[in-house]
Amino acid sequence: EALPNLGEFGRALHQMAPEFLAYCSRNLANIASHPSAQRLDGVFEGVPAVIVAAGPSLDKNIARLKEVKGRAVIIAINQTVRALRKAGVQPDIVLACDYQNLAYQFEGVQPGELPALGLGASVKPDLFGVPADHTFTFAASPILENWIYGLLGEEAGTMAAGTVSVSALFLALRMGCSPISVIGLDLALAGRKYY
Repeated sequence: EALPNLGEFGRALHQMAPEFLAYCSRNLANIASHPSAQRLDGVFEGVPAVIVAAGPSLDKNIARLKEVKGRAVIIAINQTVRALRKAGVQPDIVLACDYQNLAYQFEGVQPGELPALGLGASVKPDLFGVPADHTFTFAASPILENWIYGLLGEEAGTMAAGTVSVSALFLALRMGCSPISVIGLDLALAGRKYY
């Protein structure tokens, strides 16, 4: 049953490759001027991490994040920035990897609010202007984006096939975080809204 899906994925990948080449190429200067995720390997060995995604359980548990601040690395995805700001929770790292327009999800963010921002190689270039204390890049879709880091002699892939919440999980693993917990990674739907 899985084999036809793999073939379909391969065809879609082949069709999208020129677009992703263009998306990544427009960011070459930004990628070359920012450190990659490879530099984060093992930096939080044995430190707990919490991955914050945008599913329904985030609303039920967002206040609990204040309890772990300073005791765990809080890694949030771009879709959660507004909710975290409203709740008064500062994530340690925010990740964005989609090639679509995500700038609106960072509206109102001020300098000092985001300690670290991780950007996938194919994001829109305006995200490099989001005020963050530190910005790093990564290959969210290694099949389509790793070639850039190969040119730079680095391995910055997250093995996540372009999914930001799974990229966050792989980043936590790269950094050596343990244990890793998740909030909002429900892989479910609430009413007619998919997560």
